[in-house]
Amino acid sequence: MRTPEEAHVFSSREFPRRIEEWAYDTEMQAKMVTVNGAIRWKDKGFAMVSTALGGKYVGLCPVDDGVWLVYYRQVALGYFCERTMKVYELEDFDF
Repeated sequence: MRTPEEAHVFSSREFPRRIEEWAYDTEMQAKMVTVNGAIRWKDKGFAMVSTALGGKYVGLCPVDDGVWLVYYRQVALGYFCERTMKVYELEDFDF
């Protein structure tokens, strides 16, 4: 029966004061997510990604004709389909 103060162990890892911007690979296309959570795609309009990523960049990597894999940093979020202008969850998209 210890108090939280007695049980807590401080981390030895140093936390950066500022998180650096992410640089996507050259084969990826970087797109900024709007404050509403969407990306603009060419002259076709907007596709919803996530409001949590508003103001951040996502990377789009071509997978198939008109199909892109959407990444935030190194994490795959889903598939973007140009035909439907939607982002699908990884397990929900069927080629």
